[in-house]
Amino acid sequence: MSVKLADGTVRNTEVLLTSVNVELCSLIVPIEFIIFPDALYNETLLGIDFITKAQLVVDFSNMTWFTAKSPQDIHPLSCEIPRKPISCASINLLRDDEGRYLSESERMRLADVLCEYADIFEEVGEPTPFAEHRIDTGDHPPIAVPPYRLTPAKKEIMRAELDQMLAADVIEECESAWSAPCVLVPKSNGTYRFCVDYRKLNVVTKTDSYPMPRIDELLQFTNKGCVMTSLDLRNGYWQVMTLDRDKTAFVTPFGTYRFKRMPFGLKNAPATFQRLIDRFRAGASLQDVTILAYLDDLLVISDSFDKHLLDLRAVFDRLRVFKLRANRDKRSFTREQVKYLGHVISQEGISPDDDKVRAVLDMKEPNNLQQLRTFLQTCSWFRKFIPDFARVSEPLTRLTRKSQTWIWGSDQAGAFKSLKELLTTAPILIQPDYSKPFILRTDASNFALGACLLQGESPPDERPIEYASRLLTPAERNYSTTEREALAVVWAVERFRGYIDGHQVCVRSDHQPLKWLFSVKSPSGRLVRWALKLQAYNLQIEYTPGKANVIADTLSRPVIGSDASSDCEVCPVSVDVPHWDATTTRDAQMSDPEVSKIITDLEGTDELSISRWSERGYFLAQGVLYRYSEDSESEEPQLVIPASLRSKSANGTKLQI
Repeated sequence: MSVKLADGTVRNTEVLLTSVNVELCSLIVPIEFIIFPDALYNETLLGIDFITKAQLVVDFSNMTWFTAKSPQDIHPLSCEIPRKPISCASINLLRDDEGRYLSESERMRLADVLCEYADIFEEVGEPTPFAEHRIDTGDHPPIAVPPYRLTPAKKEIMRAELDQMLAADVIEECESAWSAPCVLVPKSNGTYRFCVDYRKLNVVTKTDSYPMPRIDELLQFTNKGCVMTSLDLRNGYWQVMTLDRDKTAFVTPFGTYRFKRMPFGLKNAPATFQRLIDRFRAGASLQDVTILAYLDDLLVISDSFDKHLLDLRAVFDRLRVFKLRANRDKRSFTREQVKYLGHVISQEGISPDDDKVRAVLDMKEPNNLQQLRTFLQTCSWFRKFIPDFARVSEPLTRLTRKSQTWIWGSDQAGAFKSLKELLTTAPILIQPDYSKPFILRTDASNFALGACLLQGESPPDERPIEYASRLLTPAERNYSTTEREALAVVWAVERFRGYIDGHQVCVRSDHQPLKWLFSVKSPSGRLVRWALKLQAYNLQIEYTPGKANVIADTLSRPVIGSDASSDCEVCPVSVDVPHWDATTTRDAQMSDPEVSKIITDLEGTDELSISRWSERGYFLAQGVLYRYSEDSESEEPQLVIPASLRSKSANGTKLQI
């Protein structure tokens, strides 16, 4: 940009144009400033442009000034500006698109904080003293892999990359028995990324089992977010010292070099860096700060702007202690909505990153197994946003089995299309409020389990926190309907344990017998294991008709009744009975006064009557009355046989009454 200065000279350089409110006593005037990169700390002079815009009248004879709008308000020329001088460097750190919702005073307070901590955005300096990377290869002999061939153009690119790393004190020349080849990986912007192929070294390196954080668990802590700042550490790995330097040696057309700092591509580099970041977050100064950290991606979340400034100061102070540097080009300050780890986080909740969704939508129908797996793996990233993901994707998952022949049919095409449509309409997931109870809706079909964790005062107000689903194993597909429904509850409780452990949970299912199953005093078989698992949780089982169950809408099944009450004596039987259709059995049960009384109560609206019968194990399936008996060795429900059919069923069979 060409700028003509007051002395008549013209400068051609990049400048920063910004608007600043200038306060003079009670007068506030917005002025456009042109800031040169080499004059960030110079004093600012207000000239004729400011006097004109502010409509000032200066009386030098009396050393006073006033405005044309208020000539009666006369001020001495010695009046001091109450605002603390603003450093242009602080403005330079704050982009125009950051803090848009802030007031001007808040924006300047943020700029002052950034100016105070400008050093943490500088180039990488000395390595952090809180981490060192070791490469444990045991007694394995050195491995030397010959270099890959490069074109003359790529050799020049590699030369430039080496010069930059030498200048940054990241690498040094060496003589080593170890060596790995280099590659230049093209980036989307047309440039190249310098990489070293450490695959052979990684094979003989002992694994560091330090765990990486689960992204879904990290995102549980975003519920307080109304002000958020995302930070990215500058060349994070290069801020860690490498001890076994000879093992990082790589060969180039210009000689052999080794890394002084931890390079990308080493097997245990993520574990070393995550250990450093977890140590960084564990400081006492950050105990009251909500900060998420996955490798070099940091997210600071606060519930107010004032608290956010305090949190940023605490984080910046900690970065100074650890001698860590942040990337000023990959940060976003005081946002109400940020992208983090493939998700969009806002006050409303969490939704998929549009860029990642677009990548899925742009995928063509797969022509082979590798393309299909890529599609499924990408979609799996969003499975918590998609109700019944396992059921919808089952035709595609079926093709990935070893024994399956590749046949792309209408089922697969429909599933492929459905997954894309579900992604475009994915709901915004809310973050949990741990002061309120949770709602867990579960359901099971013949081949899949589905669950949704929600919160809300009533069904119309319920909003999802997360969806989950999985396919049944071949053995689980042989379970009875009730066992599959019970399995869905047990699996869902374990799946959402990180949310619900220690909190009240209302489990709503469209399968009535579950309420009895999980309160039975003497369960047997696998029910014992499931009942014991659920004892650790504060669960309340509640029946919800199939049409009211959100998850059940996509998994068709007959609606099962409710819960019941009365004191008449009915004889339950466990018997191998002849085959009777549902209509015949129903008619016979309704002709029996005692049995019909139970059916009428279960189909009625009296909650007390429903509950009393349900607690004794009675339930309806397709209008036919069954019962679970604590005295039976079988885990299957028993048909309640009316008097008119008992003689027929008893012919040649043993009755248990």
